[in-house]
Amino acid sequence: MDTSDVDVLIAGGGAAGSMLLLELARQHPQHPEHWYQVAHLAESAQAYEQAETWYRAFLERRPRDVPSRLAVARILGWAKRYPEAIAQFERALAVEPRNTP
Repeated sequence: MDTSDVDVLIAGGGAAGSMLLLELARQHPQHPEHWYQVAHLAESAQAYEQAETWYRAFLERRPRDVPSRLAVARILGWAKRYPEAIAQFERALAVEPRNTP
């Protein structure tokens, strides 16, 4: 994540919290829960490319995490990357087949 990513997160509000989460994610890569929090913050700030990057980093360590998988699918759908979004939804359903609307 570069400086522009930090600026996007700060623009979303909560500058001190944003900086702390980014620092935690960078300094403690063994704790991917920080990556999830940064991804969620980026998504909330509508920084979807950055959110996707952080969610995917989190999913590399926790591939069975359904909420993160669904977040990636949602972001891909918004980006009109429908085949990729469908693949992510299918992966989430493979983990939790009963997780349907």
